[in-house]
Amino acid sequence: MASLPMDPRTARFSCGLLLLLLLAAAPGAAPAARAEGGAADNRFFPKEMEDALVALRSPDPEDSFHNGLAALARLRGRDGSLDPMRKDAFAPILEHALSTRLEHVASFAGEILAGLDPDRMAAELLAVADRESEGRRLLNAAALLEEVGPGRERRSPAAGVAEALVRIAGKGSQAARIRAAEALGEVASLRRGCPEKPREVAVYFLLSAYGSAGKDTDLKNVCAVALGKIGSARAIPPLLSGLSVTDGKHAFVAALALSWIEDPAIFPTLQGAGPSGGESLEAFCKALEGCAREAHVDGLVNTLQASGKAEVRLAAASALGRILPAFPVPGPGGTPSGATAQEKERSARRARAAEVLFARMVSDPSPLVQWACFHAVARAGGPWLEEPVLGLLKSTNASTIARAVHLAGDWKLKGAAKVLLGAIFSVKDSLLRRRCAIEFWRIGDREAVEEFKGKLLGLEGGVAFSRGCDALGSWRCREAFDLALDLLRSTRDGSQEQFAVENALDKMTGHFFGPYPGVWNKWFGKNPQFFTPKQARIEREKWREEFDKENKGYRQTKETEKAVQMGLEYLARHQHPDGRWDPQAIRERCDRSPACSAGSGARVQEDPTGRTGLCILAFLGAGYSPESGKFKVAIRRGLDYLTNDLIGGYNRPIALQAYAEACTLTKDPRYVPFVQRGVDFLSQIQNSIGGWRYRVDVETSDSSVASWMLFSMKAAQKAGVEVREIVFEGCRMLFERYSVRVPQDGPREDFVDIDPAYGFEVGSKAQPYEYRTGYQDQAYAQTHATTALGLMSHILLGYRRSHPFCIGSANHILAKQLPQAPKDGNMERLNIRQEYPMYFLYYGTLAMHQMGGRYFRTWNEQVRVILPATQIKGGCSRGAWQGTALDGIFGSIYTTATGVMALETYYRYLPVLQD
Repeated sequence: MASLPMDPRTARFSCGLLLLLLLAAAPGAAPAARAEGGAADNRFFPKEMEDALVALRSPDPEDSFHNGLAALARLRGRDGSLDPMRKDAFAPILEHALSTRLEHVASFAGEILAGLDPDRMAAELLAVADRESEGRRLLNAAALLEEVGPGRERRSPAAGVAEALVRIAGKGSQAARIRAAEALGEVASLRRGCPEKPREVAVYFLLSAYGSAGKDTDLKNVCAVALGKIGSARAIPPLLSGLSVTDGKHAFVAALALSWIEDPAIFPTLQGAGPSGGESLEAFCKALEGCAREAHVDGLVNTLQASGKAEVRLAAASALGRILPAFPVPGPGGTPSGATAQEKERSARRARAAEVLFARMVSDPSPLVQWACFHAVARAGGPWLEEPVLGLLKSTNASTIARAVHLAGDWKLKGAAKVLLGAIFSVKDSLLRRRCAIEFWRIGDREAVEEFKGKLLGLEGGVAFSRGCDALGSWRCREAFDLALDLLRSTRDGSQEQFAVENALDKMTGHFFGPYPGVWNKWFGKNPQFFTPKQARIEREKWREEFDKENKGYRQTKETEKAVQMGLEYLARHQHPDGRWDPQAIRERCDRSPACSAGSGARVQEDPTGRTGLCILAFLGAGYSPESGKFKVAIRRGLDYLTNDLIGGYNRPIALQAYAEACTLTKDPRYVPFVQRGVDFLSQIQNSIGGWRYRVDVETSDSSVASWMLFSMKAAQKAGVEVREIVFEGCRMLFERYSVRVPQDGPREDFVDIDPAYGFEVGSKAQPYEYRTGYQDQAYAQTHATTALGLMSHILLGYRRSHPFCIGSANHILAKQLPQAPKDGNMERLNIRQEYPMYFLYYGTLAMHQMGGRYFRTWNEQVRVILPATQIKGGCSRGAWQGTALDGIFGSIYTTATGVMALETYYRYLPVLQD
């Protein structure tokens, strides 16, 4: 898994979607998407049904389906609705679903029909499969049959669904054939409880289609995914052969499909086959890792020790890290106390495997394998490995020391506490010193903690005192807070030592009240649970209703919501059958006149993975899910495609965030390994200055890459995946390096008891100070979005919106970068004066939305006019934003996904980060 170098301009201004940790509930539907679910009023009115049916016949098909079907979906849940809707609405919905050019609309209509009368739906569609010959209607019929298939709404009314899909595939267009194959994988999967006979029909057809697909990689990939979801052992031999097919990235798809099949014979077959090179080797390793189960631990250990290929050893280590935590933890004597004979044997296997992982972590010639072994042994090992860990702390290799430090914290090795204590005050490497502080506090050895406190109180200043204060900032608890206040009282006013203590409190709390213990005590009196927060579960629907009532100047409008839906429609229409959004091949998906312009495609070579992740984030940001709703098929396909796990520029973190948000939304455990693997890889390639760039082996970074990594890691953490604190500490270190920070002489933060109302103002026009964030240093260009992304990143790292840095950054954005819509409404005269305008609008909207009050009100007055007005309204490009300035080199997939996400900001996030 090697990283692909990218043009810095290409990677620099890719963008992503933020998921704030304060959001305790899974993301719900946006206002427009929400309409497709439950109803606010439980009464059924025939007039509403009649109006919805009229909307289906509107000349504007996209708006009609969105409004008409959404209304019908609401009505379906109301008392007394089913009989009249079965009588009067069923037939029109079915006919429009079969005739629409929009497959995702047909799929959504199918959900409604299945809820009204699944038996009638099955019978009607079986007849359609027999009599129809037109390609579009057959394709839509396949989409509808997926909705009525086994397991949908806990009923299995259509015994002939699989046979009907096979008939459609046999006489339909190539697109219908591919859609039928995809539907077979869904309706015949074991996950949906499909009976044996339909599964046999599906497997027979899919194997035949897979074998005859030839160079049609779209069909071949769809059949492979379908066979994997069904889980038939008969698919194993052809899928194993598929590991050598590199056209269309098929080898990776075959590997994913094999990993879904629960057959213990696959792993030893792979071991015996041996890999070739290139993409086939990567796919083989993906299959080896994914197909390993508990019974294969010893085989994995042997592979780790004996394979001559680093990629294979890495796969074995990763598989062990996934499997071994399920085994009983060895006790102090090597086995768990009171264990059965079987538990003791499994515990001993875990201990032996952990020892091998530890040894390979130290000795393997490949750094990537060393890190893979580290991640695995961190989860599988324990205190019984304390002695070798203490030995590694004496190493001269920086990576070895870093891994040992983290293991000491993971396993709370008290024998390492004094070593880490010494490092806090003496180590020159800033990131390593911060690793030591983080893990020192995790160990929590009382004697060592008291020694730290005594040493810091006894120092009179200098470098050691500054380093101790920085470590103190990482100790977030009441005891650390009280120690910091004692230090404030004992240091000289205006001294560097006093400022170092202020910075520790800043890091600890996200506030910058100044060197005044009385103010800090007053603040803590208002927030006594600050260091022991309980994540409250947010009632999102109630929150949105209250937000809409109280904050009319800060919410979405009909125009912004229509723009979001049009943008998502555009993205859904231009997705390829295998799930990707390809910026180089966008015009291949055009299906109406006039077709998208040549400028819609990217003018630089980019792998589709990054754009696919970006589009998924746009759909998820509007509240859509891979499990239900209008765009579920598009999201599902995209997530399947992202398992190709390709690397290049921003591709991996974009895929990570997409999977993390899907994992948070669906709670589907299948997504967790992909999220954890992405987190592990990105954390291990964080460089010594705390950041990342476009390659894995460089010691440079920039604020754009770092912010994107930070956002994806926060999303992963929200999904419940382990993210090491050093990732965020390194980001903090980097943004301190690249930002013009608040100086020692102020300004300081005003202490205010922040009102929960979103319109509450922080900062005033009497506070005109400004702060900025640069790209690779503190230097700033007015045509860059770096101040906005720096502000957003600081908020993610804990800064409160009342912090002077946040106010100063927001002041700068309004004073120097506020976009202005032409007063006469002529958008041809619009000039945002940015190198990458859409990127800037996205980050600016995120940041100013968090600041609230006049900051967002002023910003939003312009952006909510500019974005809908500049969206393309006709032809195949309807819903897209055409890139301007340098945005244009990336194509309309990028600009459209980014524009949609900017307009989703209103309801996607908790509006303020406050105490």
